[in-house]
Amino acid sequence: MGDRGGEQGKKLLVLLLVLCAPLIAGLAGMLFSGLLPMDQDSLERAIIGYGTLVLGFFSGARLGRTLLTGDTKRSIWLVLLLPALGLLVVVMPFTTALALLIVGFGAQGAWDSWSGFRGALAKDYAAQRRAITLIICLTLVAILVLHGLANA
Repeated sequence: MGDRGGEQGKKLLVLLLVLCAPLIAGLAGMLFSGLLPMDQDSLERAIIGYGTLVLGFFSGARLGRTLLTGDTKRSIWLVLLLPALGLLVVVMPFTTALALLIVGFGAQGAWDSWSGFRGALAKDYAAQRRAITLIICLTLVAILVLHGLANA
């Protein structure tokens, strides 16, 4: 059974890394102007839109978990707050939107870590979510820094 769990964990990690690929491509597009076939404004909107999509996906996964476990009302509100934050950032300036997405993903990562510590989430699942959230946050921070340097 341990091999099966390890195999599922690897598949989940690959899936989650695939989810990060568009953000990493956005970072590459910021690093190497002209690498992607779109202008800077379209690239920025794509990064924010995709970040919003992934934040909503992660929140949806947590909503499913919350409904299955009959977690508290507070958890339901947190699950609903993060996609709302994601939708709000779509209409904000790029740097503000990036900063709020970083906060949203950071909150999700902290919540996943705490849930794993408490036993509300399986420890291996919480660890994988924490790892992928860290990758997303670091990618978004790098994009924010590059954007700031390019516009300084």
